[in-house]
Amino acid sequence: TIRLVADDGSYIRIGGGVEIGTQGKAIVHAGEHDWVGPKTDRATVPSFGRDPAAQSLAFHYPGHDDDSARVAVDHAYQIKLEDGSTVQGQTDSRGLVERVEREMMHQAQTMVLRGKGPKGGSQ
Repeated sequence: TIRLVADDGSYIRIGGGVEIGTQGKAIVHAGEHDWVGPKTDRATVPSFGRDPAAQSLAFHYPGHDDDSARVAVDHAYQIKLEDGSTVQGQTDSRGLVERVEREMMHQAQTMVLRGKGPKGGSQ
């Protein structure tokens, strides 16, 4: 079931049929209609903190679990974001990359680089 609820309580519920409710004007297109009085719905609006979107990526060597991972310290990396921007750097002493923060969330492509610098460079 999918339920869309507007600030004024107007709603559309899809699943097992389609149900629409509003205190205002409604325009309906359907093969069959059941006309009943006005109705509204409510939904709890989730609040999102900033922390889940502000996580840092950690590099570690394969074959290790999270509890005993050997971190990849001082390795070159590159992060390409879907807005076209690129972030490059070296992992820190905990194998973490620089935190990338933008006004909106983006999908990112992360690459570990080899050959340049102490432990990294070209792919």
